[in-house]
Amino acid sequence: MVTKMLKRKPRRHCGFTLTEVMVVIVITLIFILSLGTVLVDAHRGWGIMYRRVNGEVVTGGYIARRTFDSMVRKGCKENVSLGPLSKWCEIQYYSNEITTVADCYTLFYVLEGNLKVEQGIVDPRAELSTRTVCGNVTNCTFSEIGDSVRMVLELDDGTNSRAVVSSAVMHN
Repeated sequence: MVTKMLKRKPRRHCGFTLTEVMVVIVITLIFILSLGTVLVDAHRGWGIMYRRVNGEVVTGGYIARRTFDSMVRKGCKENVSLGPLSKWCEIQYYSNEITTVADCYTLFYVLEGNLKVEQGIVDPRAELSTRTVCGNVTNCTFSEIGDSVRMVLELDDGTNSRAVVSSAVMHN
């Protein structure tokens, strides 16, 4: 009887060694921590830019510029008054197309760090409304250049500061 000797085939080991698993875990952790750092920095930068773009100084400057522009465009070329040191500006305008005399006025001035707009009737002098256009005003000057009026407004809220220059032409 011939006995066959069976050769044992070497077993193949399936899976990973503990060392291989630990190396993969360390590499994965380094990647995740790096990605987390990048995301945190991006979020912080986005927050800073959002506050700069949508901050009170920027929106206040935009509203002041739009208000100034719309009021000056209604004004009469002959009836613009600038205060001492150009700290206030009064623009008179017609209340309707039929009127031949400027009978209404808009007055821009700064009071306690706020840009104010007062509107009223010229004769007899009567204030109809006063509203605050924007806050955080550190300086404001007005000037008349030909048929246009210019406002230079400096805004500062402690973290952001802006200089807003607006110029509009009077059409009447």
